[in-house]
Amino acid sequence: MSQNKLEKYREEIAACIKCGKCNATCPTLVHTTDESIGPRGRVAIISAILKGRIKLNRRVEKKLSACLSCLACNETCPNEVNPADIIMAAREEIADTRGVHKGINRGTTFILKRMGRISYLAKISSYLARVYNLIPNSGFLGKLLPYADNKGKRLFPLSMKKEFLSQYPKTISPDKPIKRVGYFVGCTTNLIFQSEGEALISLLKKMGVEIVIPPEQTCCGAPSYHLGDIEGTRKLAEKNIAIFGKDGLDEIVTSCATCGHMLKKIYPEISNGTQFGAKMMGEKIIDINRFIVEQINERGLTQKVSDRTRIKVTYHDPCHLRRGLQILEEPREILKGINWIEYVEMEDADSCCGGSGLFSLKHYDLSKKIGKTKVEAILKTGAEIVATSCPSCKMQLEDMLRREGSRIKVYHTVELLNEAIEN
Repeated sequence: MSQNKLEKYREEIAACIKCGKCNATCPTLVHTTDESIGPRGRVAIISAILKGRIKLNRRVEKKLSACLSCLACNETCPNEVNPADIIMAAREEIADTRGVHKGINRGTTFILKRMGRISYLAKISSYLARVYNLIPNSGFLGKLLPYADNKGKRLFPLSMKKEFLSQYPKTISPDKPIKRVGYFVGCTTNLIFQSEGEALISLLKKMGVEIVIPPEQTCCGAPSYHLGDIEGTRKLAEKNIAIFGKDGLDEIVTSCATCGHMLKKIYPEISNGTQFGAKMMGEKIIDINRFIVEQINERGLTQKVSDRTRIKVTYHDPCHLRRGLQILEEPREILKGINWIEYVEMEDADSCCGGSGLFSLKHYDLSKKIGKTKVEAILKTGAEIVATSCPSCKMQLEDMLRREGSRIKVYHTVELLNEAIEN
């Protein structure tokens, strides 16, 4: 292992005083009690690699991959060590030095570079999911199924027939626009949870906002980034930066916590810069919850008159929104302001749900344990609806709730607000 990527973290790794505060907040450690896959343990492994005491092997790789990138360890370290960043540097080192990873990363970047390729892969995945759903959980074939146990099979969402991006013009203009904003749609909203995007556009139109939806935009690069393929992620960043730099936008809204974190925080860190510039784009990125609250406070929105019975709603904080973008109060302010919602806070609302995209595919058993804890907290509230602000979290919560036999519905905050606001 060349250790080029890790070398810059040598002093930070040495600053770890092994106090264990990070371990108390790490979902993977809490649910396994395996010290080696807690932040302190992973940092100790990386330190040993740097010192030449151990070599990188598949067992070590697996421990480093079993990180949710929830950022809880970064937030709790009293010595300002950032274990999540150190682990990402180790993943990058793995991706750069081991041939199998190079092949996987090149293939991933090739697909993610165009939404059409992602859509094609999603359609194939949806076909396989339909076949998967048809196979009985019992019997010989059922025993061979992945992601299945005595509580049933995993819930795989199916992609829509048409991409979200293909259903709207590039620019949607009201008569007298108050702002001109771009909308970074994200893969999951584009292909699966399109109702979130529809609600966002509807809300912005009601606010009198001009919306620009560049059809050439592609994946934010989160899958390749968390695989450690920084060069591939940089290529995706430069493409999206150039695309969104053409239209003289006041702001760029996101409805996915992970996309927002990538564009606002990660792009400026990894990009070599383009004509528009990663830093400039990052400054324009704003999560839709914050954008809505700012607009409501400035201009107000009129709610529909409703005689419907008040419904209990709780909220799950996506890790990349809460810790990555420090957005905590705005989603709650939106929900509490809806006249037919009785808001109830769940215990540990900001604890990870166990989804984290590729993590739940590679480590589903551990993902289920973390997800079950989240579902227990949701059920304690007596809520009929759980709101969140990340499609990946929505996917995980729907699967985990179904596994526990719950019929609680999961919605994005914008879907609930749009239903309440007059045209």
